[in-house]
Amino acid sequence: MPRPEPMNFREILQLTPEQDAEFKQILGESRKQMTEFREQTDDFHSEQDAKIKAIISEMNRKLNSILNEEQKKKFAAWQKDFESMRRRPPRRRDFQPPPQ
Repeated sequence: MPRPEPMNFREILQLTPEQDAEFKQILGESRKQMTEFREQTDDFHSEQDAKIKAIISEMNRKLNSILNEEQKKKFAAWQKDFESMRRRPPRRRDFQPPPQ
């Protein structure tokens, strides 16, 4: 998908050359800050996901240690069903209708 053309604020807002230079500087600084923030939050979410997976894994290990073989099979089947439901995309009715 092609990227949209950047807005020509100089033309749209009829900026003076000085305003145009400041406008571009402010936009550039803001873009840099947003990129840095996205990188930081991506790292945070990756760390968070890894920690949650570790907690769930330990929980499952502990739960399985108190179950008998038949219970372990049922629990494994429940986990499989739960995971498939969790990964399913939302149903169409979960979205707002498009604007008219």
